[in-house]
Amino acid sequence: MHIFVTGAAGFVGKAAVANLIEHGHTVVGLARSDANVAVLEKLGASIQRGSLQDMDSLRAGAAQSDGVLHLGFVHDFSRFEEICRIDREAISAMAEGLEQSKGGAAGKPLIVISGTLGLPNPGEGKKADEDTDDRRDMEKGIRGMVVRFTPNVHGKGDQGFGVMLIKAMKEKGTSYYVEGVTPIWPGGHRDDTAELLRLMLEKGQAGKTYHAIDEEAVSLKDLAELIGRKLDIPVKGVSFEEAQKELGFLGGIIAANTVVSSEKTREELGWSPKEIGYLEDVEKHYFGETLAPHASEGTMGGASEAWKAN
Repeated sequence: MHIFVTGAAGFVGKAAVANLIEHGHTVVGLARSDANVAVLEKLGASIQRGSLQDMDSLRAGAAQSDGVLHLGFVHDFSRFEEICRIDREAISAMAEGLEQSKGGAAGKPLIVISGTLGLPNPGEGKKADEDTDDRRDMEKGIRGMVVRFTPNVHGKGDQGFGVMLIKAMKEKGTSYYVEGVTPIWPGGHRDDTAELLRLMLEKGQAGKTYHAIDEEAVSLKDLAELIGRKLDIPVKGVSFEEAQKELGFLGGIIAANTVVSSEKTREELGWSPKEIGYLEDVEKHYFGETLAPHASEGTMGGASEAWKAN
C-alpha cells in the first residue's frame, strides 16, 4: 500500500514510517519544514509539503494514497477547543481526499489517534478494554479505525510525560506520587506501537478501536521511587490537591488509576509486543544526557515545544 502519514517526522511517526517501508509499503509524509523533509527523505519516504491547517495539501496527500495514518496533532493545549476543531477538519479533508483517490475510498484505511488517559475506571478488579467508552463516528465508506496510545509511549528520543515528570521532580527536589488511589499508567513502546499501526493498516476492521498497550498497569508509585533513587531526592506521597499544587497539570496525570487491556487487539491482529518495559526503559535510558530536549522528536499527548510539529 501507499500510505499518507501526518506527524510522520514525530516520535511515533518516524518509527511507523520505518516499519511500513521495512515491510514493503511506500509512504508519503506530511512535512511543514525543511528539517522534517530531511528526516523523512532519510527514512525513504516521499514528501507532501503542508500542515494540519492546509486542507488542500491534506486532500492531495490522501488522494494519492491507499490509506491514511493520522499521527499529527497541534500540541498547544492552551487552545484546546481550537486544536480539536483543527483535528476534526483535517480528518474530514483527508477523508475527502480518499474519496477522490483512484478507486474511491471504499475499504481504504484511515487511522486516527486517541489516548487511554481519561478512560473511565471500570471498577475494582476490572480492566478498560477496546470497547470501553466507545464513541466512534467514522466517515462513510472508509475503513476508519481508532488507536488508543498510552500516556507514556516510550523509547529513544521520548520527550513525553515521563520525561516531563523527571524534569519537574528534579526542579522541585522531591519525587511525588498520589496517595489514596492506586496510580497506574498502561505502557507502550514506540516500536511495538509502530508494528501495531502497520497491522491495523493491513488488516484492521472498519469501526474498531485498538489498544497500543504493552503493559496493563505500570505503577506510578514505583516510577516516583525510581525517579527519587536516580536523582537522589526524597519520595513523597501527597493528596491529589497537593500534587496539582506542586506539579500543575502533571499532578492530575499521575493520579490516573485505570488498568487497560489490549487482549482483543492482540487476538484479532496477531500483535505480539516484544520491546523493553517502561520502568526498565526509564531506569536505563531516561537520565543524564537523555533529559536534554530532542528538537526533532515529538509524540502524542505532550505540551512541550518539542511536540508542536505537525
